[in-house]
Amino acid sequence: MNRTVFLNADQLMDAEEAQQYLEHSFMFPSWYGRNLDALHDCLCDIHENTEIIIEGAVSSERKKATYLDRIIRVMDDCADENSCIHVFLKD
Repeated sequence: MNRTVFLNADQLMDAEEAQQYLEHSFMFPSWYGRNLDALHDCLCDIHENTEIIIEGAVSSERKKATYLDRIIRVMDDCADENSCIHVFLKD
């Protein structure tokens, strides 16, 4: 079975807002720590093929979004470690 999670890059700019958005979007467990380490741990624990599509991540606004870049790096690292994770950036 495949799962697709669509994320809006605009919701990933601010750390607190992004973590709440990610927790809801991925349906992470209640013990999710709402930080990048917890994001890494939860994504690496996914055992079904999961496409993560970040819409609006290629635009010029992204260059201003340091937290978004950090999230993308974490997701890319997880995709390298977990063959079930596939990350796609869309404009």
